[in-house]
Amino acid sequence: MSNNTTLNNGTGGDIIQTIDNTTYKTQVITLANSTGVNIAAVKAASTAAVAADPALVVAISPNNTVGVTGTFWQATQPVSGTFWQTTQPVSIASMPTTAVTGTFWQATQPVSLSALPALVAGSAIVGKVGIDQTTVGTTNAVSLAQIGATTVVTGGLAGTLGVGGAVAAGGAITSNPVRIGGVAYTANPAAATTGTTANMMLDKMGRVAVVQGHVRDLVGKQATTITSSTAATTIITAGGAGVFNDITRLTVTNGSATATAITLSDGTYSEVFNCAAGGGFNIEFNPPMPATTAATAWTITCGTSVASIYVGTTYVKNL
Repeated sequence: MSNNTTLNNGTGGDIIQTIDNTTYKTQVITLANSTGVNIAAVKAASTAAVAADPALVVAISPNNTVGVTGTFWQATQPVSGTFWQTTQPVSIASMPTTAVTGTFWQATQPVSLSALPALVAGSAIVGKVGIDQTTVGTTNAVSLAQIGATTVVTGGLAGTLGVGGAVAAGGAITSNPVRIGGVAYTANPAAATTGTTANMMLDKMGRVAVVQGHVRDLVGKQATTITSSTAATTIITAGGAGVFNDITRLTVTNGSATATAITLSDGTYSEVFNCAAGGGFNIEFNPPMPATTAATAWTITCGTSVASIYVGTTYVKNL
């Protein structure tokens, strides 16, 4: 409770306001301006704030607002100057180097072939897969019956591969025999070049197209005139090395009024034909008349010098 206390009670001193705290008293202190108005008074909480109120502390009513000025703290404070980020930039150039010693593993290890042990040869059977070798250096047989699927067999370039049919000669066709076929053409196909494979040419019924005599590129022809001569005259030039020029046609015409005998020869074999005055003959040789030796010319020799004998020939080049 508040009461008054007299200072220097025996001499009639000043009276001050105090608060009785049972065992001691506390002096009440106020702050006043030059006119004596207490500027430290505290108003009741229900009193509205007034701008001209001299009170130092004003209780703010929950029913009104008060403008706030000056410096105050926000929920988020702006920061300036040097500070630490979550991720710090680091310059590798400024980092010191550290020598690494000892044994460590890389993802890929260099290997020197000179350091590897030599492969074992001989009876070790290096590189064999799935075949028991009985004798070193030999080829072991493999049964195709052990293979459950269709097997393609290809012959090597260095040798030949024998292929046997499913049925012996003269037997009835059974199972799935291998047939030999060709291509049916109603027009000439593109020409293949020498030394390459070509399809067998068939007609629409599967019959083989056969060229009479020989392959067209190997058929030759030559015409010769013999005038007033009884010497051997070449009517078919000699073929190349190993080539036999076999005659398939011989035509002789005597342009003179004198009959003569002519001798056809390949240098080893000869035949004589009579040619009437103003007459002649034509012979088709089927099979061709073969030359006795390769690279040999055919000649005709007139028994009588007449003007003139005209000779035409067709021949095939055989080996």
